[in-house]
Amino acid sequence: MKLARRAHALAYAGACIDAKPYRCQASHMAEAAIKRVTVNLPAKLLNEAEQVSGRGITETIVLGLELLARRRAYAKAIALKGKLRLAVDLGTSRERAVR
Repeated sequence: MKLARRAHALAYAGACIDAKPYRCQASHMAEAAIKRVTVNLPAKLLNEAEQVSGRGITETIVLGLELLARRRAYAKAIALKGKLRLAVDLGTSRERAVR
């Protein structure tokens, strides 16, 4: 009986040790809309990217993803070139005094 209780107590303690940090991470990730992923990356490419960015792995990958999103937005804006007619007075919009 004692062995069964001890085994149960050890299993419970192990579950708490493992579960507690995960609960903390999960609640933190849910608040910030963060998705945890596992990826296989070429080591050379990752090392070069880290050196260029001067940041850690996560920050480097986030920076790369942001650049991809910007590239798409830029491509969409370029595709609109010549399709929009805007009647904007640049002097007024820039709040400059008329000379």
